[in-house]
Amino acid sequence: MPLASLASVFGLPSPPTTETLQGRTVSKPNLPHKLPFEPSVSHDWSAALRATDFEDEAKCFDCVRDILWQMWTVSGPAGPSALAYLAVCHANLVALRSLAPGHLTLWTAAARATVALANLALLGAVGTDVSMEHAQLLGWIATQPGPACEFLAAIVAEAATCGTLTDALDPVLGAIADAAYADCRPDSVLPLARAVLTCVCHDELANNMVQHARWLPAGTGRDLAASSLLGPLLAASSLPRAPAPSRPTIVGIFEFPGSQYFVANGSALAGPAVENVIRSLRVTVATLRTTLHDIFRKLLSNAARRDQVLQFIAAAISRNSTRAHSMPDVSRLGGDGFLLNLLSVLLKLCEPFVKQQKFDKIDDFYLLRPTCLFTTTDAALTATAEETAQARLAVPVAAAGTNAFITAAFFGTMHALRVSATPIAESLFRDWFAPDRVNAVHHAIAQARAANNQMAVAGLTKLLVDTVAVKNQYHAELGDPAFLDQVLQFLGYTARWLLNLLPPGLAPLQPRAPAIVAPYSTLPDFIIENFARLLPFFANYDGSVLEDSPDSQHIVALLVTLVGVKSTLTNPYLRGELVKAIAALVCSSPPLPRTAARFFTDPAALHLGPSLMQFYVDAETTDFYGKLSMRRNIQQIVAELWRMPLPRREIVRFSSDAFFVRFAMLMTNDVIFLLDEGREAVHKISAFKEKPYLTDSEEGDFARARQTAHAVFALGKGSMHMLCYITEEIVEPFLCAEVVGRLAAMLDCNIAALIDTSDADAAVAAEFGLDLIQMLSQLCTVAVQVAQIARGPVKTAFIDALAREVRYYNKVKMMRAHAVLRTLATAAAVAQQFAALIDLVEKQRALVEETDIATEDIPDEFLDPIMCELMKDPVELPVSHTIIDRSTISAHLLSTPEDPFNRAPLALADLIPRPDIKQRIAEWLASRQK
Repeated sequence: MPLASLASVFGLPSPPTTETLQGRTVSKPNLPHKLPFEPSVSHDWSAALRATDFEDEAKCFDCVRDILWQMWTVSGPAGPSALAYLAVCHANLVALRSLAPGHLTLWTAAARATVALANLALLGAVGTDVSMEHAQLLGWIATQPGPACEFLAAIVAEAATCGTLTDALDPVLGAIADAAYADCRPDSVLPLARAVLTCVCHDELANNMVQHARWLPAGTGRDLAASSLLGPLLAASSLPRAPAPSRPTIVGIFEFPGSQYFVANGSALAGPAVENVIRSLRVTVATLRTTLHDIFRKLLSNAARRDQVLQFIAAAISRNSTRAHSMPDVSRLGGDGFLLNLLSVLLKLCEPFVKQQKFDKIDDFYLLRPTCLFTTTDAALTATAEETAQARLAVPVAAAGTNAFITAAFFGTMHALRVSATPIAESLFRDWFAPDRVNAVHHAIAQARAANNQMAVAGLTKLLVDTVAVKNQYHAELGDPAFLDQVLQFLGYTARWLLNLLPPGLAPLQPRAPAIVAPYSTLPDFIIENFARLLPFFANYDGSVLEDSPDSQHIVALLVTLVGVKSTLTNPYLRGELVKAIAALVCSSPPLPRTAARFFTDPAALHLGPSLMQFYVDAETTDFYGKLSMRRNIQQIVAELWRMPLPRREIVRFSSDAFFVRFAMLMTNDVIFLLDEGREAVHKISAFKEKPYLTDSEEGDFARARQTAHAVFALGKGSMHMLCYITEEIVEPFLCAEVVGRLAAMLDCNIAALIDTSDADAAVAAEFGLDLIQMLSQLCTVAVQVAQIARGPVKTAFIDALAREVRYYNKVKMMRAHAVLRTLATAAAVAQQFAALIDLVEKQRALVEETDIATEDIPDEFLDPIMCELMKDPVELPVSHTIIDRSTISAHLLSTPEDPFNRAPLALADLIPRPDIKQRIAEWLASRQK
C-alpha cells in the first residue's frame, strides 16, 4: 500500500492505522486572496485516501492537495514555510516515483499537487509571507541545488499554465540577484546561477526577464553589477571589487570578498595548500562561467530577446570603459570579477565561429554603421577624423552571408577585452605581482616593530596577508590556462581577420606601399592595443600557452606586418607598444623558444631587423623618454636577430640604404647622451655618499640621481652593445661625412672619461650593473672595427676624424686604455689592434698639424658657426639665412629635421648652395699657400 509511503512524505504518523490516522480539526486562516479551490471539510486524511481511486490522477491530485494544505496550515505560524515543507515533500515524491513505479499515477499527482501549492505560496495566495518563502527557496537552492532546480522548473511550468508566471517568478529572480550580490563567492553563486538557468529555459519567463524593470537599470558599472538581474551573477568572484561609497576597506581601495579562500587563522596559506585551493577555485569558476554562458545563450536563442541581451552587454562594457584608463575610479566600476566573467561569456559565444575560422560571417564595416552597439572615441589606425566621418557616410551594404549576431559578438568581445583582461593583466603585475609591493610592506612592518607600534604592525600584517591572498585569487581566476587559451584563440582569430583587411602585396620597407582604406583604416587603436598589452602578460605569466598555441603564428605575422609596414599605423606610440610586445616574446625569461623562433624563421619576419632600425629612426619624433624606451626594446630584439644567420644577413644587406646613415648617427648620439648622463648621475651619487647626512632636499636629489643611473645605464649598455656588434660587419654608414666626426668624438671622449674615473665613481657604477672595464673594451673594439685595422684596408676617413678631434683625443689616455686592454684575456687581439690604431692616428695628427690652419687666422665669414672650423661646402639655410657647412647641417638634420637657429622645419633638399662663398674660401686658401 502506498499509504505508509505518503505518510512519511507528508510527515504524518506511520504506519497508518485507524487509531493513528485520525485527522485534526484546523480552522481555515484568514487569507489575503481567495483560494482557487475549497479544501475538504473532512480532516481524516486516511479516509480520504482510502476513498480515492489511485488510478484517477485528477482525484489523486485533489485529495493530495487538500492533505498538503491541511498539513501545512495545522502547524501554524511556528511551523515551516510553505515552500520549505512542499519542497521536502516534492523531493520525497520524486524519489518514490522511481522506487515504487507501480503507483506512478499517485506519485505524479502528488508531485503536481506540491507544485501547485508552491506556486500559490509564491503568490502569497495561501497566507504566506512571500519574502520568507523566497528566503526558504534560496536556502534550499544553496543546500540542495539539484532537487531545488527540479522543483523550481516544475513551479515555472505550473505558473505558466496558471498564467501567474510574472507575479510568482519575477520576484524570485530579483531575490536570486540580491542573494548573489550579498555573497559573491563563486561557490555560493553557482547554485543560484543554475536556478536562473532553470528559469530561462522556459521561453515565457525568459521573455519576461528581458522586460523586467531590473534588466538594465540606470547608473554606473557598479550599479549594473549590483542591481540588475544578471549583474550579480556576473560579479560572482573571489577577486577584489570596488568598495561601496564611504565604506572603509582594508587598504582603502578594494573590498576582499574572497580572501577567506587563501587565509586561515589570520595567516596566508602557503605551499601545497595554496595549489589545492587554486585548483578547486578554478574548477568552481569555470563551472560558473559555463553556466553564465548557458544563460546568455538561452536568452539569445530567441530573436525577439536578442536586442535586449546585446544592449545589456553593450551597457556593461560602456559603463566600465574607464577600466582601460591608467587611473580609473574603481568605485564606479563593476569589479574585475564581473568584467572577466563577462569576457568569458563572450569568448564562449564566439567560440563556434572562431574555431571554424568563419571570417565571411563578420560585417567588416560594423563599427561604421549607425546600428553599431559598441562605440568608442579612440583615434583610428590610419584614418583622420574627417576621413572616418566620410567613411561613415559611404558605408557599403553588408555583404551576403554576414551574420548580425556573430558580428556583434565579435566586436563586443574586442571591446570587452579592452576593459577587462587587457587592463587587469597590466595592473596585476603592477599592483599585485610586483616584488616591490610586498617588499615595501615587509619594510614598513620592520619599521613599525622597531618603533614598537603594535597597532601599525597588526594593520600592516593584515595588509600583507590580504595582498598575498589577492595575488593568489588572480592566479586562480585570470591565470586559468583554459581561460588564457580562450583569449589567445580569439586574438589569433582577430589577427587573421586584420591581416585579411590589409591590401595584398603589403611588405616591409616598401617605397610605395598600397593604399590602406576602410574598414581597416577606420578601426580604433585599441584593437591593436589589446595585442600590445596582453602579449607581454602571456610571456611573463604563462608562456606555455603561447608556446603550445597554433594561433601564435598568426599573431607573429600581424606584429611583424604592423611594425614593418609604416603605413599600417600612424601612431608611433602604438607601434612602440607592439615593439615592446615583440621584445617580451623574443627576450622572455624563461625563454619561449618556439615563439621566438617564429620571429626568426617566418618569411614575414625576414625584414624585421631593418624594419626595427627604421623605427629606431622614426622614434626620434616622439617624446624624449618614450623614444629611449622604444629604442631599448629595439636593441633587445635586434640583438637576438643578429645571432641568427638569415636576419643578420638581411640587416647587413639593408645597411646600404640611405636611412641607415641616420640610424648610425642616432645610435651614436644615444651613446653620447646616455654615457654622459650616467657619469653625471654616478658623480652625484658618490658626492652624496661622502656626506655624513642628507637634508630632505638632498634626499630627493639622491633618489633622482639613482633613478637616472638605473635608467641610463640600462639603455647605455644596450646602445653600446648594439654599436659594438653592428660595426663587426657594417662600417660604411659610420664613415659618412655626417657621422664619422661625431663617432670619433664620442669614442675619444668616453675612452678618456673612463680612464679618469675615480675608484668611488667606479664602485657606484658597479652597483648599477655597469662594468667600466667592459665598457672601455667595447669602445676600443668599436674603434678598431670601424677603422678596419684587422680586415683592411684601413679606413683613412675614420683615422683622420680621430686625429682631428682636438677636444678629447689624448695620446697618454689612449695608451692607458691600451694598457688596460692588455690585462684582459678576452681582449688580447683588440689590444694589439688598438695599439696599431694609436700609431696610425699619431701619424695622421702630425700631417694635420702641418696643413691645419689656426682658427684665429680664418675670417669669421668662412667659419662654420657650430663647429668653428673652415667651411668646405657652405650652404644657406632658407629661413634663418645662416651660412653653414653642408656636413655640419647634414649631421644635424640626421637627428633633428629643423633649423638649429630658429627651429623652423628644414630638410636637406631645402639647403641653398653658396658657390660664391665657396669660391672666396678657395681663393683665400690659395693666397695663404702663396
